[in-house]
Amino acid sequence: MATLRPFTIFLRIDDLSALCASVQVCMCVVCLYKRYKLSLTEPSRQANGTTGTTRKCLRQSLSATSDIPFYSPQAISIQRDPSIRLDPSHRPVYRKDSSVNPKMNRDFTFFILLVLVCGCHWTLGSDPGSAVPRGVRPELTNLYLAAKDTFQCLDGSKAIPYLQINDDYCDCPDGSDEPGTSACGQSRFYCGNDGFQAKLLLSSRVNDGICDCCDGTDEWASGAPACPNTCFEMGRAAREEAERQAKIQAQGFETKKAMMQEGRTLKAEKQTELGDLEKELETVKKDEEVLEEEKNRVEETEKVFLDKHNALKEEQRKEREEAERQLDQEQAKIFFQEVDVNQDGVLHVTEIMANARFDQNQDQVVSDDEANFFMEGNTNYDLDAFLAHGWDLVKNQAAQGPPPVQTPPLEAGDEDLGRVGEDDDYPEYEGEPLDDDHAPDVEQQPEDIGSPQDQEEYDDETREAIRIADEARSKYEDARAKARDLEDRMNRVREFLLADYGEHGEFAPLKDKCFEYVDNEYIYKMCAFDYCSQKSKNGGGETRLGKWDTFEPVGNDKYAIMKFKNGQTCWNGPARSTTVRLQCGVEETVKAVSEPSKCEYEMVFETPAACSEPSATVAHDEL
Repeated sequence: MATLRPFTIFLRIDDLSALCASVQVCMCVVCLYKRYKLSLTEPSRQANGTTGTTRKCLRQSLSATSDIPFYSPQAISIQRDPSIRLDPSHRPVYRKDSSVNPKMNRDFTFFILLVLVCGCHWTLGSDPGSAVPRGVRPELTNLYLAAKDTFQCLDGSKAIPYLQINDDYCDCPDGSDEPGTSACGQSRFYCGNDGFQAKLLLSSRVNDGICDCCDGTDEWASGAPACPNTCFEMGRAAREEAERQAKIQAQGFETKKAMMQEGRTLKAEKQTELGDLEKELETVKKDEEVLEEEKNRVEETEKVFLDKHNALKEEQRKEREEAERQLDQEQAKIFFQEVDVNQDGVLHVTEIMANARFDQNQDQVVSDDEANFFMEGNTNYDLDAFLAHGWDLVKNQAAQGPPPVQTPPLEAGDEDLGRVGEDDDYPEYEGEPLDDDHAPDVEQQPEDIGSPQDQEEYDDETREAIRIADEARSKYEDARAKARDLEDRMNRVREFLLADYGEHGEFAPLKDKCFEYVDNEYIYKMCAFDYCSQKSKNGGGETRLGKWDTFEPVGNDKYAIMKFKNGQTCWNGPARSTTVRLQCGVEETVKAVSEPSKCEYEMVFETPAACSEPSATVAHDEL
């Protein structure tokens, strides 16, 4: 196959430009041939140089080839050769003198070969007027520069002569030496498609007789009818969309400039507000110190009166407790005498068992266990032991009163009978129930010494001291609350000033604003720099889909995405999060909401703050 390369080179002339280049080479050869023939007929004419016509012919031919400038050393030596001339009719006159310099013949032959090689190189499948071989992607242009003598295969496997690029023979294993032919199946042909979208084409589709590129460049040597350039028509819809987007960009950017100005104004206002708050807080802090001193002073006075009042209340409490204790002791003694049937000053187990009050299970019999429970295992109690230990156990039984006494019905004439239940065995108790109505007379005290009514029983001086102290405490607490409020406001202002609201503050006007999106089931809300949420249209609570976190970049755009994280946790899943993708728009609106992954939401939000400055070349560059 290597022997076929010189022949395939000349078959690569595919258009008028390449044909013209070959014709120019031939013109140069013809002119040189004419010059050689003239040198054979007139050995002496124009010894100092060729005729102007000859030089003009050579200048045209040599300048057209661009490989040998007219004033190059080779061209000058040819022009000054005395063996070439033209007659007045500009027809060559051939000289039959054989005295030609042999060195001159060798130089001439070498020059002819050089010109032919250059002409062949121009027709190696390159785009006319370009030093880059056909089918090369723009990003790989530097790897295919014609200034290099060799070409390095893109996979680094080998180096080949530059002339073997696009020679319709696959030299590189990766096919990178044939970007413009179908010789290598794995290579790709680049369609520029000016006016539409560039694309890469399988090399097998190059010169297959089918127009795959809208500009027709893939069929450069197929022999088929020329492919029409349809890129402009195909790019019409894209251009219209680009024009629409350009208008949106222009309108949105005008609004963005206003938002940038608003952001700068907000920042200046916040800085001024921070300064005012700092001054106000300084004043409030001083007032707080004064009010605290006043509060402490009046509280000392209040404490004196309260201590006096509390000491009196404590004394009254002790007196009341002592009276209650004495009353309790009296009730215990009465009960002891009631149960001590034989009045020997000692309570026996038999006396306990004989008293129906100690019948716990209501079976009309006081068992040994019931008696032992009240006697705590003792066989008897004297009065002191009963007061110390037994009374607390039988106090509830004492409150029940004596058991009912069965008496025969009264007969006629028994008017002088005493009260029902009167018995000689109960001389002191006289058969009456032991309750509060029949307890010994003692000084009555308030039921609850800690009641609000008791706490309000202050004298006038104490009450006035409390009022003054309350007023001082209220003023001090108001000053403290005001100071805390000022500190909170200062923290919010500092947070605003330190936050990232875009390169020029264009996102600042969005703070504290919320935007909703409603679909068939939910109402979504995006509050910029705060949170995202979801709520059912059928009612119920709001579910947080994330709290504001930060901006995330996409390519060179630092503010392409707003990220919200650490929302409410999904059942058996992660914490919810939301990615808000920003797009240029004339108005601020949420355009779409989706849930591509479990508990991970995406929103598309249009805002003028995402618009970039329009450029006259944007639409052209995109196409």
